[in-house]
Amino acid sequence: MLAFRSLRFLRWLALTVSLIIEATAFWLGGPPSDPNQSFAANLFIKAQSAESWTWLGWVSFSLTWLWIELARLPFLGASRVTAYAHRNEDLRYITGLHWLVLFRDIRSGAVNDGDDAELNEDLFPPERPRSATWYIVWLPIWLAFFTTLFFVGLAANAVRKFPGMFAEWCSSALAYIHAGITGPSGPFAAFANAVFGWLPVAVSDLVAAGRANTWPTIAVLVSAWLVLVYAGREFSSIPFFKLAARLTRWLVVLATMLVFVSAPWFDWMDWVYSVLPNNGPVAMAYFPLNFASALLVLHVALWSSWRYGVFTDRVTGDATLIIVGGIFNFEKREFDLNRITETRIHQSWWQRLVGVGNLEIVEVGGARTDFIKHIAGPNRLDRAIKGVVRLHKRRRREEYEEE
Repeated sequence: MLAFRSLRFLRWLALTVSLIIEATAFWLGGPPSDPNQSFAANLFIKAQSAESWTWLGWVSFSLTWLWIELARLPFLGASRVTAYAHRNEDLRYITGLHWLVLFRDIRSGAVNDGDDAELNEDLFPPERPRSATWYIVWLPIWLAFFTTLFFVGLAANAVRKFPGMFAEWCSSALAYIHAGITGPSGPFAAFANAVFGWLPVAVSDLVAAGRANTWPTIAVLVSAWLVLVYAGREFSSIPFFKLAARLTRWLVVLATMLVFVSAPWFDWMDWVYSVLPNNGPVAMAYFPLNFASALLVLHVALWSSWRYGVFTDRVTGDATLIIVGGIFNFEKREFDLNRITETRIHQSWWQRLVGVGNLEIVEVGGARTDFIKHIAGPNRLDRAIKGVVRLHKRRRREEYEEE
């Protein structure tokens, strides 16, 4: 029987809420309902509307990100681990589990709520085949990936038409300025004519240069961006110069994007995006993300819950490593770092590339040896431990010399 304290309750909760929101978006996103017709007739009308399906898809995409962020939210920052430290202890370093642990648990379907033994399994145990969770999560994500590429291309295709749209906007803006601000003549009207007459020409020339000489034009724009970066640093003392340089850098970035998508190798997009009468309903391919996010919300929450913090006591200088993890079930481990005589890092060549590894801690006389597995940045954690231990020893030595 499914109890509230069961972690799998989170999956059903996420899926139920998502489907309720999806149904609301489908109903409200399409054409307005007719009160004179039945619910079934209105539903049929909305099902024939491209807007309803477009809303349904984009809400699915947004809900996936929302659920992932909500799953991580309770464990962001240092409060998760500092809550179990003494009030005199200061946090020196904090880290968490590597993202490969999240992938491993999705692959195996394991729910490790406060279970340190299961948590410390191998990253990819050969005896565990891929679970149904793996396919339910990754198939919708791959579908969403290609759907996103489709809409990126759609946006790029719209940007390619930007010079003509921008020229029309400049003409309408200039007409409004003449009618309501400067009048048809005078110095201010002449200045407006010069600015709004030059801008469309500059954008058109930029696109023409991009089509004729794509890579040289991009190289010039990237060089200009670098010059603005260093100029902003060197002349930061000049009032408003740094802000002006930053705004100009964004304009250079926008110009670079315009040049890139205007290149001849994107000419095929005009044909691709003219085939469909309405490209919006393609967003419906995001809908399976609701089933992926229902499983992701649990695994992301469990993965985020494990925190590893290095603390020092302000009064005594003692150093402590505190490990906390779990959601409903909870585990806390604590190490007296002053008793550590040796640390060892275990990493293969590929683990060094992605920044994951195991840290072995040996206490005085070999009385206790512990493995902290699958840490994000084991080298930084090792340096933090050695740093607080050296600080403690130096403090003790200074106290001894004073005596």
